[in-house]
Amino acid sequence: MTFNVHNPRRSPLSWWGAALTLAAASLLCSSSLAQPAAKNTSPFETAQLRPLTGFLGNWEINAKWSDGTPLWSRSEFTVGLGRRFLVARTFTKNGEGQLYQRYLTYFGIDKETQHLVSHGFTFDGTMAVVDPVEMGGEPGHESLTSEWSNAGTTVKQTVQLTSANAYSWKVWIRTGEDPWQQIMDGVWIRVD
Repeated sequence: MTFNVHNPRRSPLSWWGAALTLAAASLLCSSSLAQPAAKNTSPFETAQLRPLTGFLGNWEINAKWSDGTPLWSRSEFTVGLGRRFLVARTFTKNGEGQLYQRYLTYFGIDKETQHLVSHGFTFDGTMAVVDPVEMGGEPGHESLTSEWSNAGTTVKQTVQLTSANAYSWKVWIRTGEDPWQQIMDGVWIRVD
């Protein structure tokens, strides 16, 4: 049996090719019709995280602690697993030493409480869970405030966007019921 491949009416190969093309086109059309009308253009799937979009990117700080100790650090804020987490990686140096990752923090929404929660991990093996992390501020000036305790010392920190390219960072500590002592008042600058 011979087939004339130049005449589609006579060639089973051409007939099958046309049928497959038609089936593929039907599948594409039906799957595009099944898509929702409006697509989420936010980097985050979770609506509660969308105000934190301004923190995404790479940031650096060159400041001093309240005792005069210099601090240079770099933070990278990225979108995490399933677009449902904000991930912060912080790198620093001891003096002029090697750059190393000091902190890894995941921010996400607890499904039961609907609180913004952070899970923070430190290079020395310690970790802290903060529930809730308070979110505030006006659009474009969003802020995050967290408070946690470790070995009898309570730490409170606030970060707040001051522009598209900067955010302030304030840190306080206290032991027991002593008054709060501010140990950092610095500004992170976008570097990406």
